[in-house]
Amino acid sequence: MGHILLCVLGFFWLDTHFAGCAEVSRPTVTLQPNWSVVFRGETVTLRCEIQDDGGRTQWNYEWSPANRNAPTSSEYRISSVSESDSGNYWCEASGGHQNTDWSFPFRLTVRCKSDLL
Repeated sequence: MGHILLCVLGFFWLDTHFAGCAEVSRPTVTLQPNWSVVFRGETVTLRCEIQDDGGRTQWNYEWSPANRNAPTSSEYRISSVSESDSGNYWCEASGGHQNTDWSFPFRLTVRCKSDLL
């Protein structure tokens, strides 16, 4: 009887100990404000959103490209965007004992207002 109780307690400990290791979904990069066209000189914020966390983990974020002193937060703010900011952006996150995959690329396209004329 003692061995059975020990086994049950052991499984309970394993279950509770590794419950925080659930796989987290791949993050998604979104643009705020959600405009279809971004013009030179505007300010935009890219957000790295993680769906399956439930707010339990303190995440550290990594952004690519990291050419503008990219933050370790979930937001990547670009003030006064220019055509050179156009390109693909990715993010990933790590926290606790979890790491996400890199997000799928988000394509940012910056246009000059004269392109519309």
